[in-house]
Amino acid sequence: MNRLRLLPAVAALALVTACAPPAPVAVRPDADRSAQWLQHRAAIADVAAFTLSGRLSTGSIASAQLHWRQDGERFSARASGPFGSGAVALSGTPSAVRIRTGEGTIETDAPGPWMQRNLGWQLPIGGLRYWAIGLPMPGTAASYSFNADGRLAELTQGGWTIAFIDYTDVDGTALPARMRLSGDDDLDVLLRVDRWQRVTRGAP
Repeated sequence: MNRLRLLPAVAALALVTACAPPAPVAVRPDADRSAQWLQHRAAIADVAAFTLSGRLSTGSIASAQLHWRQDGERFSARASGPFGSGAVALSGTPSAVRIRTGEGTIETDAPGPWMQRNLGWQLPIGGLRYWAIGLPMPGTAASYSFNADGRLAELTQGGWTIAFIDYTDVDGTALPARMRLSGDDDLDVLLRVDRWQRVTRGAP
């Protein structure tokens, strides 16, 4: 008799279960961030030129002012210490760099060692065109991870590891505000971008 009373209840429960909407499928955080990254990358992929002003610091120097202008493959940069001391200007392309100091001008296809020897720091000129705006350099193997907003958090490429610490909004686009660049032989540079200017899209 008790068994007969249970049959309608079991049938009702089965009917409710059958009509209930399916449980939502949770999106994995990695997949969600990858989708955000693809959207963010599309928003900055056509940046062809930019100008940034900021500060460099390493373990051996307190701070140096940096003004960097990128126009396609070509760049020009000026760095100086407090009150303009030790000013150096660099320009050219990654494979042909002109360096001007108070002592004269040299041209080189390998500016890194000269910068490290004479300035106490160096920047990866070829990669910085892309890394400065938060993109991997095309055509070179890389490994990277994303932050919670789907932007680069860390990038390892070309012998350098770049930690993207902060981003800032520039006309509706998130661009790096602080990044740490670490290379071989204990190379370590912290770049703080104080101001982005002339961010140009399309062919320079």
